[in-house]
Amino acid sequence: MPGTVNGLELTGFRNYRSASITFSPGINLVTGANGQGKTNLLEAIALLSIGRSIRGATDARMITWDETRGILKCTLSDDAPLSTLEMILHAGERKELRIDGAPLANLSELVGQVRTVTLMPEVIDD
Repeated sequence: MPGTVNGLELTGFRNYRSASITFSPGINLVTGANGQGKTNLLEAIALLSIGRSIRGATDARMITWDETRGILKCTLSDDAPLSTLEMILHAGERKELRIDGAPLANLSELVGQVRTVTLMPEVIDD
């Protein structure tokens, strides 16, 4: 069974130099002014879920502009078969992926580990 995200740590990802977020069980509401990073937060969760940007960005574009890498790490619910996912983005190089500290050989191993549903305004029919 896929895990639910309990916490998220971001370093050098988009506008997050360093952030640690803890989610409550159930529904969480993310609010803030325009440009504060709400969509970047959702993109990080989706990136850890499917291995690619939901906004079509390259790895280099997701790394904070003056950093050499971006690090995303999430902790999952206790009922998940694993406890942590980590992704390290490198500009122009392959992503590094780890589940519970063990490296993944293939991006496809990531898919299905995190429970997510992504709805974007541009893909919803009126």
